[in-house]
Amino acid sequence: MFTSRLAIAAAVVASLLCLSAGCRKGTPDTDRRTSSADGRRQQAAPDSPISDSPFGDAPETGSAGKGNSLPDRSQLLSQLGEEAQEAILAGETAFTEGDYESSVVYFQRAAELHPDNSDVLRALAEALTAAELYTRAAEIYERILAVDADDLVTLYNLGVVRTRLAEYHEAELAFRKLLRFDEGHLRALANLAAVYQLQGKLYDARRALQAYIKQDDESAEAHALLGEVLLQLHQPEEAMSHLLTASALDPNDLAIQLNLATAARLCGSYGWAATALQAAGKLSPDDPDIFASLGKVLITIHLNTGEQKFLDEALAAWRKSLRLDPDQPALREQLARYSPTGAWQTP
Repeated sequence: MFTSRLAIAAAVVASLLCLSAGCRKGTPDTDRRTSSADGRRQQAAPDSPISDSPFGDAPETGSAGKGNSLPDRSQLLSQLGEEAQEAILAGETAFTEGDYESSVVYFQRAAELHPDNSDVLRALAEALTAAELYTRAAEIYERILAVDADDLVTLYNLGVVRTRLAEYHEAELAFRKLLRFDEGHLRALANLAAVYQLQGKLYDARRALQAYIKQDDESAEAHALLGEVLLQLHQPEEAMSHLLTASALDPNDLAIQLNLATAARLCGSYGWAATALQAAGKLSPDDPDIFASLGKVLITIHLNTGEQKFLDEALAAWRKSLRLDPDQPALREQLARYSPTGAWQTP
């Protein structure tokens, strides 16, 4: 398992040994590292990627259709009767204060008074989205699009709420339609890649992310997600290259470090794997699995090189893992096997 996310990043802390020349992007003299839709699962050096939420997954405001933008307050209010104006103003105030449920009530009243006003409907849909009432929000976005099919902001937001409803095919259709109007819409491209991945359309996800990176090659999130997809496609060498880039762009993302460790280990680049796991240990110092995995990688380096320092570091990592979680009998046996004393001792 590896750490999956749709949203991604990590960094390089050099120190150790890269044992596979074919899998490296730069050769660290020293290494310390390790390799996560929807809440990051922080697993230590798993064998499949760790995933998060789409890195473009946030609703937009305004109308991008035909190059227009949402009318300002004075423009909008001038279209409405007095009662609807009061409802809009009250809804805006509630929204600004974070009271999304109340804002929905006010905007719903304005929409009842002006059911064909797209700007009022947009305000209602955005409030419903903020209140996490995604089914109702999707219905309103669809109503807007029935009148203004090339409203790009509404298309994007419809894709976002369909994704949050786990209606991935419908989300895919919304993002693809938007990209036919504007192929440079990076957030739509990011989310399209995400919904492809969530549907298991990994080759489509790879193509979408490659298109994204052609337009923005300094996005840690894009490189990280592409690395994750490539791991799922069993292409660890290419995955490692993108995860190293992601790590250099954002060294403090745990999911990236865990996925990097996974890719490096699959490539036989144990020095990079150790570097990534050490970085992950700094980011999540109370996770016993990270230190257990780090010890395993360091033991492998010790067996390949015969160097004592890697054995010492492996035993120290295992001891820390056992301090964090003593209920690991298999790890205790490993420690006893490699310890000079033949027994586990707490430093």
